[in-house]
This record gives sequence, C-alpha cells and structure tokens, in this order.
Amino acid sequence: GKPMLRITHSEQNAWDRTVKLEGKLLRPWVDEVRSLFIAGESGTLPRLDLSCLRFADRDGTELLRQLLGQGVRITSCSPFVAELLHWDGELNP
Repeated sequence: GKPMLRITHSEQNAWDRTVKLEGKLLRPWVDEVRSLFIAGESGTLPRLDLSCLRFADRDGTELLRQLLGQGVRITSCSPFVAELLHWDGELNP
C-alpha cells in the first residue's frame, strides 16, 4: 500500500501540546508537519512523540533535526528514529 503518515494532536491546554507522528515521514508531508510547530499564543512549541514513527527519509530527518534545533522536545522515540537523529533520550540530540 501507499506509505502513510498519521498525525495526532493532544492538547491539555495552550501550554501543553504534543504532536504524535506514526508511520513514515516522507518529503510530501514535511511542510505539513513543519506548519504544526509554529509557537502558539502561549509562545510554547508542542512536544513531539516519535514512538510510532517507523521511517523518515532524508527530508523528514532534516525536518526533525531542524525542529530539535528550534527547541522542540521529543517525549518518546522509536529506536530507528533515535539512531537517525543520534538521540540518546536527552532533551537535545
């Protein structure tokens, strides 16, 4: 089947938002995902849950690195994506 990316938002309040990515982060979805990480009215960026992200292509990996560089925190990460990002479970890769 066609590669899919599922994006789920959870929001407790304006200061506590998480975006969960599931499936494959590929070039066609990079701009859409990027648009989710613009600071809201509270000035805070959502956290990122990558526990169910199975794959990211070059563009997807670069986007994730850019988001981390902007201060986006990862709450959970699949082993494959952690290796791509050289993420060791700390706030910064």
